[in-house]
Amino acid sequence: MKKDKVRVEEEVFSQSQIESYLECKTYDEADAQFVMLEKAYRSMPLEHFEKFLDVFLAKGYNLNAKNVDGQTISELMIPNKAFQDYLNAIQSRVA
Repeated sequence: MKKDKVRVEEEVFSQSQIESYLECKTYDEADAQFVMLEKAYRSMPLEHFEKFLDVFLAKGYNLNAKNVDGQTISELMIPNKAFQDYLNAIQSRVA
């Protein structure tokens, strides 16, 4: 790591930061709600991602939104064992 860079560990997301992920825009044919989910899971620790999911669902958004290839965020996570906890968080809310 460069000397002028600071390592960020255990970043805390405020409620407004979590909600800012609901303002994502899509630049292709992907559903904007898919883009929100993808950006959140790639950027947030699990604890904050779970809070994001609760806000996402409270807004009436769809956890089964699809990308341009017709895949949901869950379908993208399935092959990647590193995201199993994130996948479980989504699946527990789909029921």
